[in-house]
Amino acid sequence: MSYMNKVVISVGYGEHLFVEGNAERLRMEACAREVGVYQMVVFVKNNNLTVVHDQESGLSLYPIAARLSILKLLKAILITRKLVAGDGEGVTVTAQDPFETGLVAWLSTRFNRAKLNIQEHGDVFSTNYWRNESALNQVRFKLGLFLIKRADSVRVVSKRIKNTLVRRGVDENSIKQLPVVTDPSQFENTPASTEPRTMFESGAFIFLSIARFVPQKNFPLLIKSFYEARKNCSHIRLLIAGTGEEHDAMKGMIADLDPDLDAPSIRIISWINDVPGFMKGSDAYVLSSNYEGWGRVLIEAKYSELPVVTTDVGCVGEAVLDKLHGKVVPLDDVASLSKAMVEMASDKEAYTSYVNNLKKEVASSDSLSTYAKRWATVTITD
Repeated sequence: MSYMNKVVISVGYGEHLFVEGNAERLRMEACAREVGVYQMVVFVKNNNLTVVHDQESGLSLYPIAARLSILKLLKAILITRKLVAGDGEGVTVTAQDPFETGLVAWLSTRFNRAKLNIQEHGDVFSTNYWRNESALNQVRFKLGLFLIKRADSVRVVSKRIKNTLVRRGVDENSIKQLPVVTDPSQFENTPASTEPRTMFESGAFIFLSIARFVPQKNFPLLIKSFYEARKNCSHIRLLIAGTGEEHDAMKGMIADLDPDLDAPSIRIISWINDVPGFMKGSDAYVLSSNYEGWGRVLIEAKYSELPVVTTDVGCVGEAVLDKLHGKVVPLDDVASLSKAMVEMASDKEAYTSYVNNLKKEVASSDSLSTYAKRWATVTITD
């Protein structure tokens, strides 16, 4: 089906979209080629960014910057409603989330014929973890459910999120699934990095974890579980890469728990550029999140043929399977996670089985053009 007579207006985030050649920018340009008009209203922090019109793809970017959040929202509403134009016939307004951007999109489709598409990538409605992270999230939780139930269509990235929304009273027929696209080629063609091995003594079994240091990722669970596991498996080590608000608290917890600060068994480093190399240079990947929308890092671990120990979140049960690609444990359970880490590092037969299973799987992903065609079908509502 051709959507070349359709207009899509997106409301979302991402200063990186204003950088030519950025992977996300390239994906959006591919999407723009599948529709008649694709205009993105983008919340940014940089006041110096200007409107972009990419002539080749037809993608337009409208930066929204302001000191006060309420001013950003008002500016976004005014611009989006202006872009809808006329009676909105043939227009779909899609929101990157069911919260602030969802509110802008909903208000922009009121009193006209434009359709509302809301994306839910975070799996924030399945448990109370995200809701209880802040008072603002309590408000967002209620707002999100209100908006999703009023959308003409909803895009989710996993079956887990779809099932959650159905339980929350969203019409199943309005929900469409499109996972996050991950290019496997960089993982196939990148050699293992030697750097992880230089951080620990010879013979160490290295668990790798890469994430933002935020409550969602539950690093306190990971750190506690690791030290419990180390009591029974002394050769395991943990390499954590990332930055975020919880960095100092994590360092403090490690200082309290680590018996040997001169040769720590956990090392924290900042963001790394060579993610494929670090994955291939480690022994297993560990994820301790309270919730994930898709958990793309688990797909990246699969492409790196790296067995995983993960909480039951995101693409687990769909793209990552317990006892096939590694071990899956319940949320926020120190005993289960520490036991799984011990078994991963000490059961050589099981570990070899995970690696062999990963090697047998053929890494596949949509091309940009194929993804863009699927994007159009899950975004546009006739």
